[in-house]
Amino acid sequence: MEKSFEQLSTEIVELVAEHLGYTNAINLDDRLDGVLCADSIDIVELIMYIEGIYDVELPEHETGQIKTVRDIVNHVYNAINQK
Repeated sequence: MEKSFEQLSTEIVELVAEHLGYTNAINLDDRLDGVLCADSIDIVELIMYIEGIYDVELPEHETGQIKTVRDIVNHVYNAINQK
């Protein structure tokens, strides 16, 4: 199931807000450990949650590079398009 970057961005922003219990507007460039106040465990759980929803597995060396919501979208988008 191919999704546009914009569609995936919208979905992932909603998933991030839901998973972290964040009620304010989320921007793609918001830092997970900054504006969204996620600690390292929250980030790992969030990535695993999103991997499960999109049936992708992000390489462990890439997950350590994820700092913003946009980073998640980019990695998931690339993983979906490599299937």
